[in-house]
Amino acid sequence: MKNNGCQQKIKPPLARLYLVPKKQFNMNTENYRLKKTTILINKPKNNIIGILIGMLISWIIAMSTDLSPSSGHAGFVPLLFPPIVGLFFIGLYYFSRLFTKKYNWIISLFTIIYLLHFAIDFYITENV
Repeated sequence: MKNNGCQQKIKPPLARLYLVPKKQFNMNTENYRLKKTTILINKPKNNIIGILIGMLISWIIAMSTDLSPSSGHAGFVPLLFPPIVGLFFIGLYYFSRLFTKKYNWIISLFTIIYLLHFAIDFYITENV
């Protein structure tokens, strides 16, 4: 294509991807940062990776406890609880995506907090 002397406007990358009207899109405003953050938070890949990382960290913390030999089958609790809960909440996350696409990150955040709370509480009660 030949340049007719007209300058082409360069569109910001998010405006092309998400078809934001030109009047509403300004890279210098807080609205741009909020949209960018919202787009990152609502991606399923980021939420699932966050849940899996939270599950792995809570699993490591819970498995590092000193369980007494007389605990019997209770020693399986820190081994099985974080993965089962993590997989349950991943299923719940995908089920909630059928109904709404905006606020699913709340389920991911709740899962991470719940798993870390279990692991830290289990570690403190067993080691103290």
